[in-house]
Amino acid sequence: MIKFSKICEHYDVACKISLLSPNSKSYVNRLEQVKERTYTILNLLSISKRIFISDTKSKLSIFELAITQPETRS
Repeated sequence: MIKFSKICEHYDVACKISLLSPNSKSYVNRLEQVKERTYTILNLLSISKRIFISDTKSKLSIFELAITQPETRS
């Protein structure tokens, strides 16, 4: 079984790649926000955690989608 912290480590790399852009002045701040949201997403979506562990391609598309969509609050 892959440890939870290890999952976040791997996802951190994906976040860093997706955050690189010509306009990355607030890169560090954005990365911190993404890291926080990543923990939340991983906590909330247990199905996604399983996909993350078993399938790299599915993992990336799910988490990229979760990160790029605006937060919805009720």
